[in-house]
Amino acid sequence: MRERTHLRLRRALRWPPLHFALIGGLLFAGEAALRVGEPRAADERLRIEVTDRRVRALVAQHERRVGQSADPATVRVLIDRFVEEEILYREALRYGLASDNPAVVLRLRQKLEFLDEGHADGMEDEAVLREAAALGLADEDLVLRNMFIRNMRLLLARETDRPPTETELESHLQRRAEDFRTRARVSWRHVILARTDRGEARRSAADALLARLRSEGLPPERTAELGDSFAGGRVFRGMTRQQIRTRFGSELADAVLALPEGRWSDPIASPFGLHLVWVERHAPERVPSLEEVRDRVILSWRREQREAHVEQALAALRARYDVVVDGGSTTGARSG
Repeated sequence: MRERTHLRLRRALRWPPLHFALIGGLLFAGEAALRVGEPRAADERLRIEVTDRRVRALVAQHERRVGQSADPATVRVLIDRFVEEEILYREALRYGLASDNPAVVLRLRQKLEFLDEGHADGMEDEAVLREAAALGLADEDLVLRNMFIRNMRLLLARETDRPPTETELESHLQRRAEDFRTRARVSWRHVILARTDRGEARRSAADALLARLRSEGLPPERTAELGDSFAGGRVFRGMTRQQIRTRFGSELADAVLALPEGRWSDPIASPFGLHLVWVERHAPERVPSLEEVRDRVILSWRREQREAHVEQALAALRARYDVVVDGGSTTGARSG
């Protein structure tokens, strides 16, 4: 049996994806967490060691991703994140998230079959999990590791699910008002003198048309035949500054948002020509009432509650681990 296990380990070490996992530094630290779903005493302390090699790997990965060197504060964040994920991974195995997930069992079964063709065929799921754990196959699989971490977060978050009170929703809306604030919008229409080769004559034509619009008092909806045709339309409803800027440029966007309602503007330039603008209605930015955004506030409140609960649960879990970083112990606490 020992020779057979050694043979599988040698074959595993020749598997290219495992080489990548080894280089990435994702080997599992600690024999206890290798035992899928095995309970432990409430007061049992576990150890996480963050070696110099691990730190260098974390920093190198970060610098490749962001394209700049990591300062000491960033290194501490990277270490804290690694420790947090390692705790979540170990706790996920302890909670039996591997044995409860058919996709995990299937993936581990495929790994065993790759190492020894036919050996895993017909094995019970529990046997697959224990043999894969003995070989450390789950620990070396980035996909599985991330799956366990994500599912453990979800498990911790679900423990706080409860309906919010009206008072809590109102308070959340006020505290997070900027998340729900509606942007200023404007409904407007225009008459355009399109950009042509007529130069200064276009400005004179625009001034003459403006004088006519103001003196005759034509209703805005009856001005469609005036000016030049424009494929972009003549009437615009509920546009934000960014939407106007994207279509017509900053000069027209700034001007339209500043215009009074119910009066033809002076000619305003854009890349398309000169515009005579009539603003029908301004809708200023505001914080909507709870009834207007109730569903969004509930989702935001739940997200905030879950994040806070996960942080509290992680702090409690972290207190049960001895973390050693670069030879210095930070028992039950963040590194640094």
